[in-house]
Amino acid sequence: MVLLINSLGWFVHLLPDCIIKAIVFCIGRCIYYGFPRFRHTLLSNLNHAFPERPMSWIKATAKASACGTVEMGMLGLIGSHYSVKTLRRRFTISPELVRIAHEFNTTPPEERIPIFGLVPHFSLMECLTMIPLLADEKYNFTIATMFRPLDNSKLDEYIKNSRETWGVGLLSRREGLNRAMELLRTKNVLVLLFDQNAGRRGSRTLFFDQVCPTSELPGMLAQKFKPRILYLYARRTGFMRGEVCMDYYEGEISQTAVTINMNRWLENKLRNDDSYCRDWLWLHRRWKSYRHTKHIFMVKNDRDLLKESCEAYGYDTLPKRFRVWIRMPNWLGDVIMALPLIQTLQKMRPDIEITLIAQPGFRPFLERVGIADNIIDLPKKGWGYYPYFYRLRYRFPDIQVNFTNSLRGDLEAWLIGAPYRLGMVRKGHPRPLLHTGWKIPDDLDLTKIHQTYVWQQFMDFHGVLIPLDLKPLSWASGDSMVADRKHFIVGMICGTENMPEKRWPVKHWRTLIEQIMEERPDCEIHLFGTKRDRIITDEVADNLGGNIKNRAGETNLVEYCDALRNCTVVVCNDTGGMHLANALGIPIVAIFGPTNPVRTGPVFDAPKYILQPEGAPATGAVPIDGVSPEQVLSVLKTF
Repeated sequence: MVLLINSLGWFVHLLPDCIIKAIVFCIGRCIYYGFPRFRHTLLSNLNHAFPERPMSWIKATAKASACGTVEMGMLGLIGSHYSVKTLRRRFTISPELVRIAHEFNTTPPEERIPIFGLVPHFSLMECLTMIPLLADEKYNFTIATMFRPLDNSKLDEYIKNSRETWGVGLLSRREGLNRAMELLRTKNVLVLLFDQNAGRRGSRTLFFDQVCPTSELPGMLAQKFKPRILYLYARRTGFMRGEVCMDYYEGEISQTAVTINMNRWLENKLRNDDSYCRDWLWLHRRWKSYRHTKHIFMVKNDRDLLKESCEAYGYDTLPKRFRVWIRMPNWLGDVIMALPLIQTLQKMRPDIEITLIAQPGFRPFLERVGIADNIIDLPKKGWGYYPYFYRLRYRFPDIQVNFTNSLRGDLEAWLIGAPYRLGMVRKGHPRPLLHTGWKIPDDLDLTKIHQTYVWQQFMDFHGVLIPLDLKPLSWASGDSMVADRKHFIVGMICGTENMPEKRWPVKHWRTLIEQIMEERPDCEIHLFGTKRDRIITDEVADNLGGNIKNRAGETNLVEYCDALRNCTVVVCNDTGGMHLANALGIPIVAIFGPTNPVRTGPVFDAPKYILQPEGAPATGAVPIDGVSPEQVLSVLKTF
């Protein structure tokens, strides 16, 4: 392998620049067009960093960065085969850096302040290892840099030896930390790449307003040895031609300040100069802060510098730049039961930008409760259904959570293209289009645990390790209840969207209303439901007289919520309206029969009373007419 690489490098370096440039261009385009995953990473990273930029600019920059990545590898392959004369013709050192190196070289060793160079991933960064070779004077000090060793020991040794021929020593990260500290202690020069992904070992800082794992090693070394800190980088002057430049570090020399400021310096460099932006390696996932999907929602660790980063940027709170898309269930009751998970996510990760994909009819309600930053309506079924989701991939979500269990929902997520697609997997129902599926444990009895708490276990598996937020939803002004009610109003939801067996009999509703009127003649009865429920509510209200308002089919979802919030208490079947009233903080009396209140009962922290036929098991599965009007009335008397 080493002989092959060495021979290939020797052969390629003999080719004219135009041929090498064409090879780099072709390989770069192959990376962009031939590897969809790489292309998505490039475009997603750029879109996250520059959301205000047009897609044409992002695509052009992504293509240039892909070519730059290949050019960097090509320089590493053939650079050691060039003569000193050729290298000096291709690369130069800025006058300011020459002056600083000369001053350092002529200063007595005991009077020197060690130099610490911070290097970003620009495509020509290899030329920084040529600094001693390019200098006009011989240096009497040592320059070394740390690098990540390769798994192939022979290839690693070849690359190390070829770089060191240019005059800069390479120290393995596995073994070279003591040697690196010794260089600074003896007042020499140490150079470090600082913009690599530090994974879960890094401190959480901000980079382009996103949470980013950043190595604290540069800050730790700076605080310990108080060196002179320089940013060293290559300014491109042509194909495989550049100038080694420097900027001064500005700021306090402490572990925290250096860790934060080096990201800020690079961010300003990329924002203010398109040439540097095209030259940076956007292919690596700089913002990825987790190794496994079980940590995907975790943001805090013991070395969290997010508060200090926000202060440095002048932010009151973290910008919302972590894009989480959630495919909501198709039924209103299931949507309501999923909302506590979303509230919990918002509490845990203030940097999350939540986008909900939901049925169009739910949009007014979801907007009113302010549960999400964006809402995407599901399109009508037809020829354009799936192409619609493919077009959404250019909004580059980071994660998609599916609260649906259907192949259709998984196909939607696959077309959208989030790099991480999460869902629950039931035994015997594989979901191959998900990136990872949480397998429901065999010993988890789904009849004895609420659906919301099953989803909680699913989310906890991916790092949402805080208590579930079950407080009622805010509405309009932020109050969860109407403050003053002039009348005692009993709301009644008599129908259901499906399963007629869940409906309490009409005769029981009529008897209950008559009993309420006897107890509270001043009471108002409001009947709610959909247009299809109007048949039932008409039967319930027929010839009863009294103060009854039959509003079934007369309200949209938002008006329905407004009307529910005016009620003192709501009596209901197991239906979406039950979950809606409970989520808005309204006391409810819910009548269950064949369905399971343990599994699908109201879950929000608001007054709720579950009524089942006498002797019924907690998990239901009995006829609903066993609940008598007298049972309901006895509860209503407590209000």
